[in-house]
Amino acid sequence: MARQADTASAADIRNEKTGFRTVAQLFAIPLCVLLLFGCARESGHDTSTESEIYVPPALQVDIAPQPLPDALAPIVGKTPRELLLDHLTPPENTTGLLIRGAPVHPEALLPLYQGGDAGLLWTNRDAIYQFLVALENIADDGLDAADYHYPLLLKLTAQLETMEKPPTGLLADLDLLLSDGLIRLADHLQRGKIDPFSLDNDWKLDRPQLPQKLGTERMTAAIAAADITGLIDDLRPQSDLYQRLRRALADYRSIAARGGWPQVPAGPALKPGMTDARIVPLRQRLAATADLDDASGDNPLFDEELEQAVKHFQARNSLPDDGIVGAKTLAALNEPVSERIRSLQVNLERARWMLQTFPERFVLVDLAGFRVQYLVGGHPVFSSRVQIGRIGRKTPLFKGDISYLVLNPTWTVPRSIFRKDLLPEIKANPDYLAEKKLRILTPGSKEEIPADSIDWTKYPQKRFPYILRQDPGPQNAMGRIKFMLPNSRAIYLHDTPSKSLFDAETRAFSSGCIRVEHPFELAERILESEEWDQAALQSVIESGEQKEVILPKPIPVLFAYWTADVADDGSVIFKKDIYDKDKKVLNSLTSRFRIPPQT
Repeated sequence: MARQADTASAADIRNEKTGFRTVAQLFAIPLCVLLLFGCARESGHDTSTESEIYVPPALQVDIAPQPLPDALAPIVGKTPRELLLDHLTPPENTTGLLIRGAPVHPEALLPLYQGGDAGLLWTNRDAIYQFLVALENIADDGLDAADYHYPLLLKLTAQLETMEKPPTGLLADLDLLLSDGLIRLADHLQRGKIDPFSLDNDWKLDRPQLPQKLGTERMTAAIAAADITGLIDDLRPQSDLYQRLRRALADYRSIAARGGWPQVPAGPALKPGMTDARIVPLRQRLAATADLDDASGDNPLFDEELEQAVKHFQARNSLPDDGIVGAKTLAALNEPVSERIRSLQVNLERARWMLQTFPERFVLVDLAGFRVQYLVGGHPVFSSRVQIGRIGRKTPLFKGDISYLVLNPTWTVPRSIFRKDLLPEIKANPDYLAEKKLRILTPGSKEEIPADSIDWTKYPQKRFPYILRQDPGPQNAMGRIKFMLPNSRAIYLHDTPSKSLFDAETRAFSSGCIRVEHPFELAERILESEEWDQAALQSVIESGEQKEVILPKPIPVLFAYWTADVADDGSVIFKKDIYDKDKKVLNSLTSRFRIPPQT
């Protein structure tokens, strides 16, 4: 129950014991307080004297930010600035800092409070209001407001509203919690709540050590000028995909708030032309996610309009779009809206890991979508199906640069593939090497060794001392073209002789590399040269000559994993979690945030 309260909206967090109120209610300051404060200002009275009603800086209206009056310092015996710095410089044996039971990050807070003579930072009422409103809506980013002290902030600001002269300690605590919450939110929006390295051994992307857009001067300026809304908007990834995912999450949360969607009862496959009572809830289900414009009342006929709606739903859910509601389509239709919300939350976090900065032109490999795209200005100008690493040989997530292409490439067999795949074939078929045009070479001189001179029974117990290399040609595992991007895992994009596998629904067949269905179209796009059009590339291929083609400028390539996506037309696309990565991300994302230990 406590967790539910933490994640509720401001409107829900109100009870008799705590006095929590909505943000709007919280800032509806009693008229008598405002009138008294206004009279004091007009008469030139010092609002910090004992005889006046003191309006807390957090609730002041239409005044410039200012330090807490020193007249209140005797309450604790120290000025607000001294109290704040005392808070932030705990003894050396202290492993953390708690403010009213909430952990805060002293090392992150100190730069905000060490400079200048100011005491409290949050003396602008509008800044506090904007931050609380942002937290009330942060679920649209797939984040939990409780991670940023939201329930406690509501409680403290509600207490301040009732006090004529609040204790300095209370104001200092509120100030620190507001600052810590904002710093933490900025960090999470910039690079994600979770460190992906802690979840995924296949993660090979660099994570910035510090938020790129976050600085002390900018943050303090935003607080003073009450531009928290603008600051938070700027800190979000600016990519179209992130914004579309946010809108999709808001839409699906609205569906959940309305009670979700109806379940389609089990039964035989539903096909066009059929009349069946189950078609009525099918219409209602498709209308809930805008796959069907109109639920059409109680119409039990599977007509052409419904067939097109089913095909649209199938395409969005990475299913064969045959227009028939079979077992797989029925399972996808009956997936709870809560699962779709979780998928969107997970992929928003991935977007924060990866999409803060991206170049004007780059190649994007979407592993979960089995697709490669070449994007220019954020829009795809090329798209092709791909085959990815199979389970047990997953393609890692990383960034690289395609620097050159190889036409008619050879293939040097990696030792792991020799041991696991080729050696059993060689032992079973003495002609295997000749059939596959694989030659055995010495490492240094590249002298060819006859296959029948090797006692294959000694391996893999002993280390194989030779190199296996496949000659160029149609059977070459790299196909007829290879995209070179130097990396420690020897992962490349390339052609393949296994063309028929592109028709499979789940295309995880390789040993980690990316097999591209239309590699020559991709090559022509990234070369962007009249010299290297399709005809020129094919001419070299037909000659059998091995040739390297240097790109005028390296093209970045990003290996990503999107199990939820949003098309340009707003259609929300869900994909199978082929590598079973979502669960770990979701568990960490929905767990209470913990400040990482300092090293």
